[in-house]
Amino acid sequence: MRKSSASTTSTANASSLTNHGSVAFRRVYIWISIGNGATTQAVFFLLAGLAVLRAEDPQAVGLQLAAQSLPALALLLLVGSAASKFNFRSALVLSLWLQAASAIIFGITSLVFGYNLVSALIMSLVYATASTVQAPGRRTVMADLYPEEVRRRAISSITAYSNGARLVAPAAAGFALATGYWQVWFILDAVVCVVAALLSSRAIKLLNISQKENLGKEGETGWSPTLNTRSVRAFLVAFAAVCVFGFNIQVIAPLAARDLLNGAEEYAGLIVSSHTLGSLLGAVLVARADRHLRGCYAGGSVLLGLGLIAFVIPSNAMETMILVCSLIAGVGRGLTLTASSTMASTWGESTVFRERLIALTSIIFTASNLVSAGIISMSLALGSSTLTLWVCGAGSVAAGLCAMMMRSKWDSENRSEPSGP
Repeated sequence: MRKSSASTTSTANASSLTNHGSVAFRRVYIWISIGNGATTQAVFFLLAGLAVLRAEDPQAVGLQLAAQSLPALALLLLVGSAASKFNFRSALVLSLWLQAASAIIFGITSLVFGYNLVSALIMSLVYATASTVQAPGRRTVMADLYPEEVRRRAISSITAYSNGARLVAPAAAGFALATGYWQVWFILDAVVCVVAALLSSRAIKLLNISQKENLGKEGETGWSPTLNTRSVRAFLVAFAAVCVFGFNIQVIAPLAARDLLNGAEEYAGLIVSSHTLGSLLGAVLVARADRHLRGCYAGGSVLLGLGLIAFVIPSNAMETMILVCSLIAGVGRGLTLTASSTMASTWGESTVFRERLIALTSIIFTASNLVSAGIISMSLALGSSTLTLWVCGAGSVAAGLCAMMMRSKWDSENRSEPSGP
């Protein structure tokens, strides 16, 4: 009986928006949020690509990825103790305005003065901090727009569209990089952030009416997982591993174009496009198989790793070989990223718990670049991008195999969840 009160809470959140706004507003907000996530991912891809292709410093890639990751690492140290008190929703709007300001300033100065590594690093620190803070708030707002009985399927579909858009946008950004008009992308991203900030402010006001009451009732909703629950810890460990080794297409694409395909910039865009197509296929598969999220997550990690390893297999048609491997790795990425995002957004009944879990996955996703940066910088210092591909591929496969072994623990714990305190 207590457990059902959480369903009433979630339904109240969704009905609050329907009563005060409209379903049309919800759809507009969802699509703008998807677009905002896509342009943000494209900005990170552009910054990494510019570090590879335009900066003369061999350590530029590592510095760039570190700048993108340090804010998330700092937040990771705080989120365990402070996330339950920190209001991610309130920070959502402010961080979107900060993203817009940093993007427009960097875009205009680069258009006037050209690319500069120092300004790119400063922009990355500010932009990454803002994007890391706003991600949990945006995802919990989107989840709370739907009643619990339809939330899992809705979030699975939204995540599929979102992850697809986040991979289409870097492909478009890669085309902008190849044509030399990459500065325009930063200005476009600033415009999208402004629109997202305005809509987010409206959505938060509509949800806060019932949210204040619901937060006070969270302790009465019965048993709920915590960040120390065994299944949650297992999920976070596996997720961190695949993030470190597998989610590096923004660097893998320009490296493969430079070292394996003899260096034309347009090949980076083609590799990302192939990866994007595979990711879209993987995301669609997850949306159609939302009852098997853990299987999609574990199997996708293995497929992603195998695709990356296959990059280095010699072939007479190397261009075709790499594009096919990028497609295969993309399917694995789509499966893994969509399944993990849906799991985090729909796990348990407590809004506070889901917000903390989303915060941790978002921060781990970004902070993992810091470890990846060390691996990539070390392999580049040794003069071998092949070593990077082997390490990243093997790490992703290992993460997937560990997730497969953990599935029995997840399932046994879920079957034994108590219905009350």
